[in-house]
Amino acid sequence: MANKAKNKTQAAKTETTSKGVKFSFAGEYYTGSKTEGAQIKQYAIDIVFPEYTPKALSLFKTGLKIPNSAIRKLMIAKYPDFRTVRTHTITGVTDLSGKTRNTNNVSVMSMEQLESYIEDNDLGIDPNIYEGDITRLREAIILAEKDPEAFEEAYKADVETYNFNKQLSDLNETETENTEKAEETEADNSKKDPDIDDLLGDMGEETETDEG
Repeated sequence: MANKAKNKTQAAKTETTSKGVKFSFAGEYYTGSKTEGAQIKQYAIDIVFPEYTPKALSLFKTGLKIPNSAIRKLMIAKYPDFRTVRTHTITGVTDLSGKTRNTNNVSVMSMEQLESYIEDNDLGIDPNIYEGDITRLREAIILAEKDPEAFEEAYKADVETYNFNKQLSDLNETETENTEKAEETEADNSKKDPDIDDLLGDMGEETETDEG
């Protein structure tokens, strides 16, 4: 009996000291109602699960559909206009108890972990090509390891698209962007070149001091 009681106490301590595993999710959601015309917005939210689970993405999506679930309540607390989820992906996993987790699962790696994984495995992928789209970057890594020939062709197309969009953006800067750049340049120049009135003022002060 004493041993059973001791085991129960130890189990209770384990439950209390466990801090859970934080899953970071991101994607797009719909606002408003269908009759009013829904809008699409982006979200990013952290949900702490009692333990690590490979079903986290499925649990997250299901939880958002259940009216009184903790997951839906957390989402609405952060995004009051949330109606329903459109897309979802895991952007990172952190064990809050300080345990080191196996990071070989590309589908749950954070952007920083993916970048390290690319470098460690010499995959030859430039993460900038995917412009922060973690889902596309994961897909590229998986394809590079699964089918290098198919990846080479797909990656070449991705690079071409990226370069084209960049050139298009550079050649068609908006008036706002040009104004901001002009203001930045003017601010920089004002720091480098002192105002002539200030210089004359300083010279006058020096002259008066010398005469005195």
